Amino acid sequence: YALYYFRDAGQDGFTVGASLRFLRIESTHDDASGTIHLTQLSPELIAGYQWHPFHNGFYVQPWVALGVTAYSSGSTTYGNSSVVFDEPPVSPFFTVNIGYEHTL
Repeated sequence: YALYYFRDAGQDGFTVGASLRFLRIESTHDDASGTIHLTQLSPELIAGYQWHPFHNGFYVQPWVALGVTAYSSGSTTYGNSSVVFDEPPVSPFFTVNIGYEHTL
């Protein structure tokens, strides 16, 4: 992923960016036999906030991303059933990064 920060190093502030996710999905379904295997490429937009609670380089950075499936390969049908893996048009993703930054 690539992020742009609206602040100087060591300061709290918002960030935006983008990423390209490569996903390998393996899924089963309670109402059907078989397993599906999908490979997907998903671009996403990111928004987050970097917070330095101790002002010593340590940071906590929660962020959210919204992605769409740009490419998918593999069968979405479970075995010989009529049950299909149904994807949402937009996939949300949330995470919290914890780290340390310093000037060189």
